[in-house]
Amino acid sequence: MVRVMIVEDDQATRQRFADAISGNARTTLVQALGTGREAIAQLPAARHLPDCDAMVITVFGDERNVLASIEAGAAGYVLKYCSDADLIEHVIELRAASAADEGA
Repeated sequence: MVRVMIVEDDQATRQRFADAISGNARTTLVQALGTGREAIAQLPAARHLPDCDAMVITVFGDERNVLASIEAGAAGYVLKYCSDADLIEHVIELRAASAADEGA
């Protein structure tokens, strides 16, 4: 089971992603927050999860923005207007890749 925290400022997008994550048997929603500040406030409670990955939700799919996200520490990205099925697959693939890296 992949645990997911969503941080998205647009309420409608946040709710759509939260519903997708909650409604899938392979994922579980930990929290859905509206700001980075709220997420940072939750990090002390999540320190027991050292294998946490960050995935950027973005409207910008160009190479410059994708690279900037990865350089800032994101392990992956997903376009904001992707389908719910694509969102789930990106999340699952990100965790699978991280798990493989941890085992190497």
